Amino acid sequence: MKTTLLTIACCISLASWGQSIREANKLFFKYEYERSTEMFAEIAREMPLPLEEYKRLGYGYYITGDFKNCLPISDSLLKTPKVEPFFYFMNGEANFGVGNYDKARVSYLKYQSLDNEYDVKHKIASCDLVTSEIPADIVRNRLLEGNNAKANITGEKYLDQGVIEFSEVGQDSTGSFVTASKINDAELVLARPFVRINNEPTIITLDEEFRDAAITSFTLNETTSEVWVTVARPLSREPIDMVPHLYKGIFDQSTLSIRELQPWKYSGYEDTTSCAHGALNSEGNQLIFSKVGPKTNGADLYMSQLNGGTWTKPTPLSKFNTDADEMYPIFLDDSLFSFSSDGLPGFGGLDVYKSKITADGFGEIEHVLSPVNGPRDEFNFQYYSDSTARYTSNRKGGAGDDDMYFIEYVIEREVIEVEKPDSSEFFAFVNSFEVPIFYFEFDKYNLNDSLDKLPQLITFLNNNKQSRIVIEGHTDKRGSKKYNLKLSEKRAMALKEALVKKGIAADQIDTVGIGYSQPLNDCGWCSEKMHAQNRYARIKLIAK
Repeated sequence: MKTTLLTIACCISLASWGQSIREANKLFFKYEYERSTEMFAEIAREMPLPLEEYKRLGYGYYITGDFKNCLPISDSLLKTPKVEPFFYFMNGEANFGVGNYDKARVSYLKYQSLDNEYDVKHKIASCDLVTSEIPADIVRNRLLEGNNAKANITGEKYLDQGVIEFSEVGQDSTGSFVTASKINDAELVLARPFVRINNEPTIITLDEEFRDAAITSFTLNETTSEVWVTVARPLSREPIDMVPHLYKGIFDQSTLSIRELQPWKYSGYEDTTSCAHGALNSEGNQLIFSKVGPKTNGADLYMSQLNGGTWTKPTPLSKFNTDADEMYPIFLDDSLFSFSSDGLPGFGGLDVYKSKITADGFGEIEHVLSPVNGPRDEFNFQYYSDSTARYTSNRKGGAGDDDMYFIEYVIEREVIEVEKPDSSEFFAFVNSFEVPIFYFEFDKYNLNDSLDKLPQLITFLNNNKQSRIVIEGHTDKRGSKKYNLKLSEKRAMALKEALVKKGIAADQIDTVGIGYSQPLNDCGWCSEKMHAQNRYARIKLIAK
């Protein structure tokens, strides 16, 4: 009787674990890797997993960036007969991820001898280079608010109000959107664009016909309100619609909506390719995007130019393209461009690279220093001032599948040496001098602030002709870098002209336009009051 009961209990237990395995497999094939990996790991603690599920457990650790747990599984899989070559690649990635670069090189070389699906030449080179790069000097690097258990992706700056973000929303079987708390049970999960204004996300709406569409990029011509977005329809019956394509529409800022959305001239439909992640420069005459098709090596970067009101046929950017993937282009300003690649030497997965924009095209490719780049995927890198940036990563330790990060760099400022005459009156003024600040209206450079705060400075400069002042002009973040530099120079000159009228010699005054690179309020999402704090000119004293 006891044996019978034990047999029944064992059968019930096996049936229960069998059900758990089926549920874990279901999650795995829905790309819910984190949840499926947790279930496989729980089962593995109680009983040996079948070989295929054991491989999925290892792959789950690999794809979620848990290289520490992936490594022993991949080591054991390499000892099984006729193991697929991919697991040598996975073992190389796991060793690379935990810092075993010599072992990673061995696994990459073995994979290279067995298969060529992945080009690992750059990974082998990365094993040699990764130890030589010095991390960036930073103040902080942190997760941004607003990340959740799904994908959260940071995008381009949005006009004068904030930034574009992409978050996943869920739909039930009727096509209705579900609340955030029920997204894990949704029948369909789609990425949609949001605008984050004053730290509050607001969804950008589309016409009803795009209810089933995933939107994963947004680039705007601020002058014409033309917008390019990436559209994919995962439920379409037409395979061509299921992959991403570039669409063009009109963005209505007042309603935060996109209307008249249609495939762009070079959307990918015209040559049966997939096109995504469009990035428009500030002049509105260059559009760079990633393209996948019969003539590309993985995803390649292409550029189209606006010539006489017509977009030219896109051509590949051979300077950046490799045999692997180049994706997520972004114009950082008028002089810098970033993209992500897994085909160049780096730290693993997609790494962020940048290149200066010159009169002749693009400059040398620079690898963005850690901690931005790491062993997982990093993309959509975007500067917000000379010392801050945002980017997206699926690295371990985040809140969800993809997460948004904020980084602040240490910026070295020029120190002006001050030579002080032996005068108690001179010292008294210099030691008590407070840098005066003058504020300006939006997009204006006429001086409204009173100069009443400056009589002592005027007297001091008239009595000390070797001393001088430097007037710095500043702007808020709205507008292109080139425009803001000119506007800030005009603000500095306006203050200089006012001071000259007050009796200060013109040759005692230097002016410089700073633009937006030194905001008094380094706000990620600025209210109008915050913007006003950054529209200023200030006076620095060089006492001699």
